[in-house]
Amino acid sequence: MGFSTLPETVNDTTYYVSGTNQCFSWWVRAVCADGTVSAWSKACSCAPRCIISTPTNLSCRVVKGGQQLTWDAVFNASSYDIYIENNDPDCCGNSQRPSVTTLSVLSNSYTVSSTSACFSWKVRARCSDGTLSAWSSKKCSCGLVIQPGGPIITPATKISVNGGSLNVEDFTVTTVPNPADEFVDVTVNYEMDAALQAQGRIVISDMASHEVYNSAISLNTNNRIDLKELTSGIYVYRIFYGDQLIHTEKLVIK
Repeated sequence: MGFSTLPETVNDTTYYVSGTNQCFSWWVRAVCADGTVSAWSKACSCAPRCIISTPTNLSCRVVKGGQQLTWDAVFNASSYDIYIENNDPDCCGNSQRPSVTTLSVLSNSYTVSSTSACFSWKVRARCSDGTLSAWSSKKCSCGLVIQPGGPIITPATKISVNGGSLNVEDFTVTTVPNPADEFVDVTVNYEMDAALQAQGRIVISDMASHEVYNSAISLNTNNRIDLKELTSGIYVYRIFYGDQLIHTEKLVIK
């Protein structure tokens, strides 16, 4: 038997290599009592493949010059594959033909260079040995939607609070699921001190700019929004802190 560069002779058809995670190739040949030998065989080791989890907590937000897609980093991942379906009917509700883009990135973030493109996206993790996780659940883009009733209003980069200012990008907003059905869970996270109010407000409008939902929400906790009274379609929701806009995103109701 050949192992590394040191051949070893055994008198059985079994040989044990210490360790369960070594990767190697190995050869074996038969030897007769008179010294006659067969040709060498060849095989690869059977070390377990990399164990890798599916990415979670997918999030999208509009940033300067595009839509930033992020997700939680996955242990053992050396890269990530992103699957983007442009004009996905589940998210975009239009008659344009869908098209698919796939790409690989090395970090748990990618920015689509358009603030208005409409698409769905999902991501999977990849190990250095090629092992792949399952695809994540699909999420809709967060691009700004042009509403017939008025101009697009985008969040400022800073808002004024108690004589000071806060960076809007420090607020983290997640909506799950989106597309939604009977409800959507909205979470607005921000590390704040006691002097700051712990409530915001969510406003949902239809594509004709008619306000269909308006309610206070608590920061740093989950807020379940009941959607059973709303018809299927595309909406825009806005998050306010005080009277200042901090986030806007599309909401699809199935």
